[in-house]
Amino acid sequence: SSNVDQIDCFTNELVEKRNSQWRIQMERCLQDEVKYLRNSRKGNVQEARRKLQTHLEIDVRNLDECQMKNLILVAMEQENSKEFDWILGESMKWRRNLPEEIICDILEFATETGRRDFLEKLRNFCRKTQPEFLLWHQGFISHEIRMLWKEGNTERALDMMRLMYQEISLQNLPEARRILRIFARETVGQKSEAVLVALIRLTEEIAAESGDKFPLEILWRDCFYSQWFSDQQIAVKLFRKHQSIRDFVQQQVKIMIFRLLLKHRLETVYRLIELLLDPSVDMRDSCKDVLKLLFDYQYWRHNSHGCSEIIQSSVNLGIPLGAEYEKKLV
Repeated sequence: SSNVDQIDCFTNELVEKRNSQWRIQMERCLQDEVKYLRNSRKGNVQEARRKLQTHLEIDVRNLDECQMKNLILVAMEQENSKEFDWILGESMKWRRNLPEEIICDILEFATETGRRDFLEKLRNFCRKTQPEFLLWHQGFISHEIRMLWKEGNTERALDMMRLMYQEISLQNLPEARRILRIFARETVGQKSEAVLVALIRLTEEIAAESGDKFPLEILWRDCFYSQWFSDQQIAVKLFRKHQSIRDFVQQQVKIMIFRLLLKHRLETVYRLIELLLDPSVDMRDSCKDVLKLLFDYQYWRHNSHGCSEIIQSSVNLGIPLGAEYEKKLV
């Protein structure tokens, strides 16, 4: 038995040693591979930079997608409008389409850096060489909207968003919603009330004319979650005004409360309860869901007094939580 144990021990040590050696070798191989790729890419970009500076040895007809991307990357890094013009001009001259991924990279770069000239040149290029792509993306209007917003031209940005929605297509709807979500987040509690009012008006128009209620619902949620009393009051008015917002709350109430309780935002939970109990909206069923979650929150925090208050409040409101919750209290 002792010999068997010694053999087992020796075998295990041998296997472990081999595994350890294998791991070390693999880590070295991976490190070498990463180093090679990094140096290779660095070399490609440096070579592209050298060629671009002199326009030597460049024939866009012979460039693969990676080489073309490196050239454009250099032009963007240097924010060199002249070289960017040259690349687009050569591509147009030889009827060389740009890969969609590269176009999207340029659009994102132009938007983030505020390079309107890059956006206009790319728009003109696509109008002549890839009109279908330009049409598919509504003339890159979403990027222009984001650029205007970043520049502080909020009124013009909202006007263009209104235009975008007039001819919105299904493939561009997620991007439009994403932009409006950013606008809502950057407006509530941060920009002037005039901008917030204009954004509310826009989302109401979109809901009424395009049938997309999502932007209005998200804007309401941000106002309701806001720490500012003025934003909270706006949320109350919108809640009473729009059935779509009440439907949204009814569908999302459990998720909303769960997230609020994770952050221990009890005051916001109580404000929602107050809204749901408003006689003009009649959302007592949703209120019952909130009270149950609030009870569970206090229960798991071993707050028996808090649980007792919730049970008593539910009885007083005529919204009993049921025997299950009364048993938990006992």
